[in-house]
Parts: sequence; structure tokens; C-alpha cells
Amino acid sequence: MAVVGERCRIGAAARVEGAVLWERVAVGARSTLRDCVVGADVHIGADVDIGPGVILESGAVIPDHTRLTAERG
Repeated sequence: MAVVGERCRIGAAARVEGAVLWERVAVGARSTLRDCVVGADVHIGADVDIGPGVILESGAVIPDHTRLTAERG
């Protein structure tokens, strides 16, 4: 289950699974967010894949076609 803050926009065919999105997050079309935390006022482009454990700070801009994974160590 995901938690989605106020005034978030989730694009067509995007998937948000187990993620926490703060306020005013924009998720582009066909993007996938899994088990991550996204701060307020973040813009995520189209066709982005954000994996488990990733934390995006407020105001981040993630370009189209980006893949983010958390470092394990």
C-alpha cells in the first residue's frame, strides 16, 4: 500500500507500490516507484524506475528514463 500526499499528480500507466509520496509530487507516465520515500515538490519524469530503499529529498528533479536503486553495503 502506498501513501500519497496532497496535490500529487500520477501520470497515465504509472505504478506506485509501497511508496510514500509527500505533498506536490509529480510522477510521469509509465514510471514505477517501489518501496521508496519521495519528499515534497519532487518532479519525476516519464518512464522512470525508482527501486526499494531510495529516498529522494524535497525539490529533486528526476529526468525521463532514469533508473534509481539504493546502494547496499
